[in-house]
Amino acid sequence: MPRIVTLLVGGGRDGDRPWLATLTFWAGIVASWTARVPPMGDHPLLLPEWLLLVVTVVMVLVWTRLGWTARRDRHVWAVVFATGAIGFGIADGSGNSAFVLVVALANVTMVAGTATGVASAAGLVATVFVAVPLVFDKSWSDSGDQALGLSGFAVATIAVAQVLGSERRSAVTAQRLLGEVESAHAELVASHAELESAHAALRHHSEQEQELAVANERARLAREVHDAVGHHLTVAQLNLTYAQRLRAIDEETAWAEVADARSTVATALREVRRAVRAMGPAPLVERTLCTALSRLSRTFDGTGLEVTFAVEGPARALPAHVDLTLYRVAEEALTNAARHAQEATRADVLLTYEPDRVTLSVHDDGRLDSPITPGFGLDGARRRLLEVGGVLEVSRAEHDGLLLTARVPADVVS
Repeated sequence: MPRIVTLLVGGGRDGDRPWLATLTFWAGIVASWTARVPPMGDHPLLLPEWLLLVVTVVMVLVWTRLGWTARRDRHVWAVVFATGAIGFGIADGSGNSAFVLVVALANVTMVAGTATGVASAAGLVATVFVAVPLVFDKSWSDSGDQALGLSGFAVATIAVAQVLGSERRSAVTAQRLLGEVESAHAELVASHAELESAHAALRHHSEQEQELAVANERARLAREVHDAVGHHLTVAQLNLTYAQRLRAIDEETAWAEVADARSTVATALREVRRAVRAMGPAPLVERTLCTALSRLSRTFDGTGLEVTFAVEGPARALPAHVDLTLYRVAEEALTNAARHAQEATRADVLLTYEPDRVTLSVHDDGRLDSPITPGFGLDGARRRLLEVGGVLEVSRAEHDGLLLTARVPADVVS
């Protein structure tokens, strides 16, 4: 029952029927049948009631199928309704069917377009012009007057329907755009949530990778301590054992062995200190490589070695183990310059980001009197770079001094 009420006097099949169209349509139906009540019931222009009943039933059935928003699948029903309205007007004969004709012309114009509305209006005017003399026995002059008056009426109806149709199309377009905006907003919110989740996962992965790199570095340093310090202590033990045997035979040689043992123990102590310093708090925790290297350069303030740091190219994030390796190489190079470079007063650290690689160079202005022979620290730096797929070059700088260059290719840092 509610569905029938909606189809007949409510919003229609699709809920888009204007309330004014419903009011006008049923006003025309009621007025046409009221004309059948005496004293108008015997009016000579009124055709038989059964004909009007048939046309009315057809009109009501089509009325329930009408849509009021421009769509291609509604064109046929709009044209059928307009054609039925013309037949209803002829069967009515009282002129009250004008209400129904208004609704029909408005519907066909709004749904099928102005051209179809004009064609329907032309068909209506032509039908009236022919039907008045033939069906109602009027003169052709009277028929022309009625057709002319109906033409003005039809033009006004189509003009109003055009305005209403344009407003309705604008409203539908606005509603569609609003729906698209809301849908896009919902997708954006969902994408933002996914991005936040991915960012959190990436941050967690980066932290895990950094922790793993630090653990690997400490394990490597522990192996170096075992190998290097163990070797030095073994040599010192042999020196002291030999000195003990020679104490009574050759005291001078015995004291020489003790001196050698002391020197060896001092070397072992320096290795232990270096390892302890390297195994201290991770220098890259909560810092970028650029920040860590800048901080490292400032630790040499007041030592007599002026250290500068610069970056070329757009900095980008590198894997944690690559960051740590480059940092350790710079640390070793600067320590080497401070301790061993003759007359070195300045060291320049340059970090260069290129599309195909990342390069770290350390150049000191010390004096080189002998061929370059990398020691244990620089050998360790070279091994670190090999482990991450990089290379280390140690050479004499153009204007004297030592130039250390570490390169890591793009397939490693990307």
